Amino acid sequence: MAQPFAVNAIGPGPLMKRLPSLLSRPGMSVFAALSARGGSIGDCRSGGWCSYRASKATLNQPVRMAALELVG
Repeated sequence: MAQPFAVNAIGPGPLMKRLPSLLSRPGMSVFAALSARGGSIGDCRSGGWCSYRASKATLNQPVRMAALELVG
């Protein structure tokens, strides 16, 4: 379980922490984090892939919070 979390959930954290300073530069900036339908709590009918699903769900929350904070 640690490996999917390290890659999918923890890895993007330091990048998101630096977003405000990186996005304040002139020009258009984009931050993308690849999620998956498997990260949806509401679409967890098939089961399986517990570590992967949990890591993607964990990724989605901070990405959503960062989007709200940066855009307003």
